Amino acid sequence: MFARIYPLLRLPRRFGVFDYQIPEGMHVDIGDMVRIPFHGRTAYGIVAKLSETTDVLRNISDVSEVTWKCALSTGDVTRIEALAASIVQNPSTLLFHTFGLFGNDTTSPTLVTPPTAPLALSRAIAATLGDVLALVKPCANISVATSQEGGLALAQLLRKKLDGQLLVLVPRERDADIAARLVALGPRTAVLHGTTKPRQRERIIRAWRCGEIDTLIGTRQAALLPARDISAVLVLTNGTDDHFNARRNPRLDTRNAAYAQAAQHGAALVTVDVLPRPEDVATCESHVWSPFAEPVDMVDLRNRETSTDHAMLTIPLLDAMKTALQHGKKVLLSYNRKGIAKRAQCRNCSTIMLCTCGLPYGVDDTGLYCTRCDRKTPVPDACPYCKDGIVGLRGIGNVHIEKSLAELFPNATVGRVEKGHVDSADILLVTEYFFSSVTVPFAKKEFGVVADLAADIGMHPDNFRSGEDTARKLQRLRWFAHQQGARCIVQSWLPEQMCTMVDAEMFITAETAIRERYGLPPKRAVVTVRHADAAALTQLTGEFFATEGDLAVARVPLTKLFTFSFSLFTLPDTAVITVDSIYDPSRSTPRTE
Repeated sequence: MFARIYPLLRLPRRFGVFDYQIPEGMHVDIGDMVRIPFHGRTAYGIVAKLSETTDVLRNISDVSEVTWKCALSTGDVTRIEALAASIVQNPSTLLFHTFGLFGNDTTSPTLVTPPTAPLALSRAIAATLGDVLALVKPCANISVATSQEGGLALAQLLRKKLDGQLLVLVPRERDADIAARLVALGPRTAVLHGTTKPRQRERIIRAWRCGEIDTLIGTRQAALLPARDISAVLVLTNGTDDHFNARRNPRLDTRNAAYAQAAQHGAALVTVDVLPRPEDVATCESHVWSPFAEPVDMVDLRNRETSTDHAMLTIPLLDAMKTALQHGKKVLLSYNRKGIAKRAQCRNCSTIMLCTCGLPYGVDDTGLYCTRCDRKTPVPDACPYCKDGIVGLRGIGNVHIEKSLAELFPNATVGRVEKGHVDSADILLVTEYFFSSVTVPFAKKEFGVVADLAADIGMHPDNFRSGEDTARKLQRLRWFAHQQGARCIVQSWLPEQMCTMVDAEMFITAETAIRERYGLPPKRAVVTVRHADAAALTQLTGEFFATEGDLAVARVPLTKLFTFSFSLFTLPDTAVITVDSIYDPSRSTPRTE
């Protein structure tokens, strides 16, 4: 009898399983973790298949020993193979990421001490969570638009309702620690993320697989782990790019791993964010939107009647800030630009140049370009809107704004919050770092004004998702203002576009239609290949690929994605392959040859 085994090692994508002989008297099953000799050393591996025959003609090694019976179920093996195929990766590499440097530690893991403080929610959020719980059932796929506080409270309610295991996935390590500290998820709860120590990680993996842990809070690795019986998978802050690591292999999206886990266990999948993704609209059968009546005060940065001599600081904003400070409240100003913001903009009327598809143009040596619809056009001699101004590059950094604020408000303290620099002041000028790494859910109410100084600055021409990301940040700002009981002000050079983003449901419906029109996710997959060998990339150019320099990009119909991706396995590992697509196990046939 022979076993086909995936070594728990990082291996080139072109490799599959390795055949080993099972010694007489040793009992081996699919999913067992075994020790094997591998190229002059001892390694761990996972049994993928059993066979009476082998194609290896000589020098076939024996399995050394079985170290963990049923480490994975047959369904787990199939799930990992399918996920690996969907991202053009070797299952061995994905399994190595799942288990890490595994040993033989069977000690019980350290569990989370449940918090005792109750969670305070608004009536609107409480009503929304009641609607969600009524929809939760096996195999349900539910998208929920609510605040971060609502997502954490939903985790607690799901734990009380369900009997099986609950998997809570978050984008960042800090989020996992916050959830464990704030939410009571039962006595058998564990936290797993990138800074978890190896021995504790191994103990958690074993306990989760054996059902000794009821609730697991974690990041990407937690989404891959074999479990005993998952009843629900909850993905919090579902829209952020932090769920996907594009910097190193395996380039796997946590959200796709969550879909695969829920499908395998027949569990409910619940995704939560202030704004759902178009992918959620395409895959979820139920959508729950929190009612939101709080207004947004929109300020047009092009209006000279409301502008001042200080960039980004308009008269309506300054008046609101003065009122808040007089009432003893703080002011939060969001401006995500530490350096220079390059954009094509009229120097007379301040209008940003937009493509016909609605995305701001980028600027390169050849003129203006759009990454969503591929339109290219020369830089106009005069502004097409006011007919008089010259179109050029404009931008300003937050340090300049901080100096202006200190000049305008001499009796108040002014500070910046960005990576590597965190102040505490009456007026805080913050970047995205504040929302991802500083603020916490259920925060103390201390702000009277919450404003975005230039909400459209994130509509970057190099990212077709920039419109969706901008709308999500706008909704997040609204929820933060709601939680603080503060006035919400949004400044923009594109107020018409910003107004379409205030109604979350209408915006996502429109964005999904635009994506379909231009062949983008979720209707199609975007596959990018970056490789220094220009000749190898040229060979990829075909029905879908467009090649430029060291980068090839393809927009592939989902029905052809597996066949298309399978052809990329022959590329060397120096080629960086990224697949942006919703996960469908029926299109990700395992690759075990």
